[in-house]
Amino acid sequence: MANNSISHYTITKPLGQGGMAEVYEAVDTKNQQNVALKLLLPHLAAEDVIRRRFLREAKVGMELNHPGIVKVFDVGEAEGRPYIAMELVQGKTLEEMLKTKCFDLEQCIGLGLKI
Repeated sequence: MANNSISHYTITKPLGQGGMAEVYEAVDTKNQQNVALKLLLPHLAAEDVIRRRFLREAKVGMELNHPGIVKVFDVGEAEGRPYIAMELVQGKTLEEMLKTKCFDLEQCIGLGLKI
């Protein structure tokens, strides 16, 4: 990433990392919209099968429209790394909520079903 940016997105802060990708909060410089920018990890970007799976996930995400699924705005590649720009959802993670609140059985079942 050159100068904390990739393509037309300026990265503002890291949000998390999983086994396949890093996720950042970023600003789309074309329309000044805050997005979540998911970047395939560099060592995985070189593997064709993983790269295709990542891009397929993005394209499927663009076709879906459901209140429980984030909107995918853009799919692309910059500096050899595929990315997905998607809706940025504000709020606490489940882990953060569990540190400050006890859930009863009904709430736990409801959360489990949503997950």
